Amino acid sequence: MIEKRHTSGIGLLELLVATTILSILVLMLFQILNNTSTAWALGQTQTERRQSARALADAVAQELQSALMPVDPADQKSLQFVLNTSMVPSTYANADTLFWQAPVATDRTYGDVAEVGYFLKWDQSKVGNPRPLLCRFFVNPTDTANYLIIQKPTAWLSGDILEKVAPGTNHPTNSYAGLFAENVIGFWVRCFDANGNIVQNYDSRTVQKLPRTVKVYLVLISPASLRKLRTLPDYTKAGGASTEPNVEQFIAFLPDGVRETARSYATEVRLQNAL
Repeated sequence: MIEKRHTSGIGLLELLVATTILSILVLMLFQILNNTSTAWALGQTQTERRQSARALADAVAQELQSALMPVDPADQKSLQFVLNTSMVPSTYANADTLFWQAPVATDRTYGDVAEVGYFLKWDQSKVGNPRPLLCRFFVNPTDTANYLIIQKPTAWLSGDILEKVAPGTNHPTNSYAGLFAENVIGFWVRCFDANGNIVQNYDSRTVQKLPRTVKVYLVLISPASLRKLRTLPDYTKAGGASTEPNVEQFIAFLPDGVRETARSYATEVRLQNAL
């Protein structure tokens, strides 16, 4: 008599369980890969933003190196190096403003000494969505309408002149005239004497010499997080002008979604013509 053997196959229930487990494993693997990709992209973006801050600060420092003083330091009607001068309205001091002259003119018909400066301006034309503009002030000596350091040594800077030369936006002939960088929300400058002490609101007309070294600090945020910034940052959180700015504390008080993307950089340069 032949005995029949029955082989048991995979039942529907077992197949459903196996399919469910496989689906869960695939979803977990996808989530891990997605998180890894997001973390890598975020890290890459943060690195690029830090590199951008470094490049911007180094560009400012390079121009600072060649700042000039007059042959006679007591001559207040000539070249100047001014930090947070009263000639510039406070609306442009976010947090500091710096202006000087250097032999960097691009049109040397009337000489090579140009007026140079940097300041941070906020474009608040859109209510609830302010936009920071790091502006570069640059005037060739051939621009006789705006090159006023010789003719008006006590009024060569003003809000009107800044808007003519470096508005950053809404210029009648060049929409981005004077715009040096976007997404920069912090700009600080500290001037140091030969002993390494900070000199507040440096003015070469009274000090009668250039600072030995100058340190520039920048804070950048991502373009996406800028849309979450509804009001201007509180620059008082960085501390007073008598000490180096507390950039970390300034960043800590930024809104959620903005703070996480902020990256800072500082660079120090020794002025070639400092005594």
